[in-house]
Amino acid sequence: MFRPVNPVPQVPLGTLTQWLADARQALQNLMTGAAVVELIADGYVTKFKAADADKLRAYIAQLEQKIAGRDRATGIGVIF
Repeated sequence: MFRPVNPVPQVPLGTLTQWLADARQALQNLMTGAAVVELIADGYVTKFKAADADKLRAYIAQLEQKIAGRDRATGIGVIF
């Protein structure tokens, strides 16, 4: 018998939702003239410039997928 295992601990939904709100606000700030924005998530600080807007959009999309529960294709292992 085998069972799937996710080696990455689950991030609580409330935390993901806050990270998403922060990322959306950061993108808004970039689009309205901020030179640099800073996001703090899971203890890491990431800075984005206007040139990094596509990376920030990708991060937002990733968070949206995780919240929607569609992020099941990655990080899954199997134990026999």
